[in-house]
Amino acid sequence: MASNLRQLALVLLLIGGGFGVAGAQEVPAPTDPSLASLGGQTMEVVLDRSASRSLLHLQEGWIQWMSFFYQDRGEDAERQVEELMASLESVGMERLPELALGAVARGVEAAHQGNFERAELAFAAAERLDPGRPETSFGRAVLAEERGQTLTSFRLRNQGLSRVFDNNDYRNLWFKNLVQVLLTAALLASAAFVLLLMARFGGGLFAALARALSPPLPAGLHWLAATALLLWPLAVPAGLAWLLLYWSVLIWRYSSVSQRFVLGLIWTLAAVTPILIHYQERSVELQLAPPVRAMNALAEGRLYGGLFSDLGVLGSLLPTSPAVQQVFGDVHRMLGQLERSRDRYGWVLDREPENVAALVGVGNYYFRKENYGRAIEHYKRAIEGEIENAAAHFNLSQAYSESYLFDDHRRALTAARTADDQQVGRWISEGDIDRVVSINGGVERRSEILALLEERFSEGTAGTVNPYWSLATPFVALALALAFVRLGPREVAAAESRVDSPWLRMLVPGLRSTENGNGFLAFGSLLLVAGLLQLLMIGRIGYELPWGLDPALTLPSMVGLLGLLGLLAVRGWRALRMGAR
Repeated sequence: MASNLRQLALVLLLIGGGFGVAGAQEVPAPTDPSLASLGGQTMEVVLDRSASRSLLHLQEGWIQWMSFFYQDRGEDAERQVEELMASLESVGMERLPELALGAVARGVEAAHQGNFERAELAFAAAERLDPGRPETSFGRAVLAEERGQTLTSFRLRNQGLSRVFDNNDYRNLWFKNLVQVLLTAALLASAAFVLLLMARFGGGLFAALARALSPPLPAGLHWLAATALLLWPLAVPAGLAWLLLYWSVLIWRYSSVSQRFVLGLIWTLAAVTPILIHYQERSVELQLAPPVRAMNALAEGRLYGGLFSDLGVLGSLLPTSPAVQQVFGDVHRMLGQLERSRDRYGWVLDREPENVAALVGVGNYYFRKENYGRAIEHYKRAIEGEIENAAAHFNLSQAYSESYLFDDHRRALTAARTADDQQVGRWISEGDIDRVVSINGGVERRSEILALLEERFSEGTAGTVNPYWSLATPFVALALALAFVRLGPREVAAAESRVDSPWLRMLVPGLRSTENGNGFLAFGSLLLVAGLLQLLMIGRIGYELPWGLDPALTLPSMVGLLGLLGLLAVRGWRALRMGAR
């Protein structure tokens, strides 16, 4: 998790304080008297009886599917899934992620019970309800395991992992976790590098400090004082972290040129890590916020249980945004709530008179109400705003046709084909019952809405700790290290400790290179081991992906495990050869 990474980063931080990641704070929504024209419904998506009935039909369809599923009525269950998808399409959506997860859970349950046919039925339903979900592949992997198909199970787990990149939410979190994995590996290697240097010079440093303190202090107390001088950071919060950082400053004087260069890189890493984590957490916090989740779901056609409440949060945060009101217009239109949709689009047009999608939306309302004159008026205005808009031309041709203006109909249809012949051909072949094409103009403004949300979330970060304080880390550390060059004991390097055991020198990564003064090779060895450890822990470091099933052993984990075993075998073989000599 990110909190673990922050604790690890403290190993290398010199300046005190915390990271202070901003939390998303609710702020009062601005008021606009003009919102009264929307009948007080600006903050939420209000469902009328017809829309509620459509959504209730989905719930009833799911209950019916479960009944068929547990009765092992495969054909009826498959037919029920198709009915569910047809009902979903009627409200303008394409995916049912929560029902897909429910089907996966029942498939895993059936697989553990040994009912493989029922499990296959569940996974087929999950794939139909929300195609390409990683959890479906993970569930099929469980089924393959129960069947004793180990290789197939491993392949399916990795297929599920690859599906992460087809899901916008999962993909973004995965890449952010990858950054944290790399940072964690670098920080672990840095901490180990400091420990190796301290193992080399720590004994001599302790003895030198004790000798320097022996004249003014009574016998025996100088050892206690020297211990306190080396270990005092343990008394402060996150003491082990500050201790390692303190040691990195002390041993800089006795290190080789390459080791000093690596220490400088470590201090630089400590400077940038808090900033990277700060902005990552802000980004993830925004990504997982209800309004962003709702916008992403609308863009991908995903209908989940909390969609409308999340849209209500969006409306509360940005009630005066034309883009948000246009989104609400799109949603009302998809639900068949035409009057509410027209009101939203009309409010948008008062502020953006040339908004093509809103003009088409209002024109479609009048078309469905058989007021073709008003529909033609709005379609013409849309064309004036965007002459190449195929939907506006196509809808205009339909309105002309209904008005028996067949010459105008042909000209408008020709213009639509000129703008996008392939799309127009598809519209005609589909034979939409509404006969006119709708544009999700609000959903298409997702990037604009996300920018507004990011700005609104940033308003709640006032007073938090500025992460840029950490940029002073390498400069302060270097200054303290140079001061210790003048103040610290000189004879430490001559008393450096060395390990005689060839087994320890071979098996401990970086130990031999540290003793030879090769900082780059030592740090590289440590970084390799730390990276393999991170692969072994892949999926458990960083932000938790909101998937509903643990992928268990995957290819990255196998690479990490086999890499560590291979590295251990090679270093052990070299130790045996060294011992034989």
